[in-house]
Amino acid sequence: MDEKKGKKFIEEKIIGRNLTWERALKYLGLSLACGLVFGLAAVGIFYLLVRPAMAKQEETPAVTSEAAWETELPETEPEPETPWTEPAITEPETTETESSEETKETETEEETTEAQSEGATEAVLPEETAESESGAEISEAPAEQEAVVAAEPKQDAASLRETIRPCLVRAEVVASAETWFDSTVETRQSFSGVVLQKTEDEILVLVPMGAVDAEQKLVITFDDGTSRNGIPKAYSRRDGLAVLAVPIAGMSKAELENILPAEYSDAEMKEGMWLMAAGAPLGINGSVDGGIAGYVSGTENDVDTSFSCLYSSLRADYGKGTYVFDEEGKLLGIALPSSGGKVCEGTRIVWIRSLERLINNMKSGSDSPYLGITGADSEAPEGMYVTGVEVDSPVYEAGLKRGDVIVMAGIREIHKVEDIVGFMKNLHPGETVMLEVKRADGSGGFADIDIEVVAGTRN
Repeated sequence: MDEKKGKKFIEEKIIGRNLTWERALKYLGLSLACGLVFGLAAVGIFYLLVRPAMAKQEETPAVTSEAAWETELPETEPEPETPWTEPAITEPETTETESSEETKETETEEETTEAQSEGATEAVLPEETAESESGAEISEAPAEQEAVVAAEPKQDAASLRETIRPCLVRAEVVASAETWFDSTVETRQSFSGVVLQKTEDEILVLVPMGAVDAEQKLVITFDDGTSRNGIPKAYSRRDGLAVLAVPIAGMSKAELENILPAEYSDAEMKEGMWLMAAGAPLGINGSVDGGIAGYVSGTENDVDTSFSCLYSSLRADYGKGTYVFDEEGKLLGIALPSSGGKVCEGTRIVWIRSLERLINNMKSGSDSPYLGITGADSEAPEGMYVTGVEVDSPVYEAGLKRGDVIVMAGIREIHKVEDIVGFMKNLHPGETVMLEVKRADGSGGFADIDIEVVAGTRN
């Protein structure tokens, strides 16, 4: 009996063979309820998460195109009519109403254009505006545009580089040393130079002072690859420059024709002018750099002289040699450090005409005179106020002091620094010169003092 009850229990409770209608309906209801709950949850997730993301994707193209249209609109907007265009011309078939409307619009545009043209012309060309009406103002617009174009380089950088190459050289200091193994080791130190002149016997080359300081063998290599030994002719250690002579004996006519001396520039130094640095501006022979003149400092007083200088963002290597050319390929100046303080940031370029007397003396093999004075203009008393006296210089040994005012040099009256510079041009090393000086006496006055100086050599 117990076995029958156990079997029935297993069949009904565990195996479930004896399924009644009530139990079937109950299971069906639970299944429908579960399906309904999961369906509602899916719909809720769709509306809460999926649909907003889809809506955002649908809106994105419209926003992007609208933004792009707004960005491109200023570029595609037509330029306003220039002042010198003809007024709007009515077509033959237009009606009277259209003609009158176009006339009003044309008058309005002309008034606006004339007002703008007058404002722009007054800012650039005030004299022409005062003398002319709208027609004259219109004719000046192209002239202003031509001025801007004229300020650009006359040739591109690559062409300018080819123009100046024949006047540049490589100067190598060749040193030899014996090793422990009885062999010779040769070292070379490279500098950059520029050809100054060709004579019947020699080629004169300007190089940095460092090229002759070592007193070693000098090899000059020209642009076409021709190499010859160079001989120091003269130098100025104070100015950091030297002139080498290269004998032309044994050089062919073709080799000589490929060597061209640099032509000095007469261009006026001004801010914004285009420049090219060549030689070794980047510390390597054959390198170049281009830029503009950033600031023209004018005259800078130096020891016994003054230089006209400009400053530029051009890179330069003062020690290896950097030479600056104008837009026509003519030598405008040389990058040299200042013996005093820098006027401003940038590379200091000394105008070639300021160095011409010094260079000419070195070309001829003669020395330049040296006194050792640095000064400034003085008004009371009138003369050159001594701002510096170099130690062990001729004027230092003669007794000149800082604060003295030089009023006479030899038979030449001194009113400003330029007068001393002019006096030095006719002075030679070894000459004796008498300086008349006014020196403060401590009581508000000045004592007259005569100082005899023997000129030295500027080297």
